[in-house]
Amino acid sequence: GMSQMVYLNDSLKVYGVLFRIGGNAASGLQFYATDSVSHFVRGALYVYAHPNADSLSPVHAFFEDEFKRYLETIEWREASSRP
Repeated sequence: GMSQMVYLNDSLKVYGVLFRIGGNAASGLQFYATDSVSHFVRGALYVYAHPNADSLSPVHAFFEDEFKRYLETIEWREASSRP
């Protein structure tokens, strides 16, 4: 199964989704964030090991907290106009 957590921060124009993929998936966590106009970032957790949900549970828990923190604190910076 797959569950998702939606992140909306209208004041900073950050809109994103954190996906949790259950079972023995190759990538148990993925996310994206965007401002819906010019910024987009995507991330995924891949572990160099045989996908075993029970064994990787502590790793997934740690990175889920990290991804949440990232989504909650992201701020877009305008690109500089250097030549």
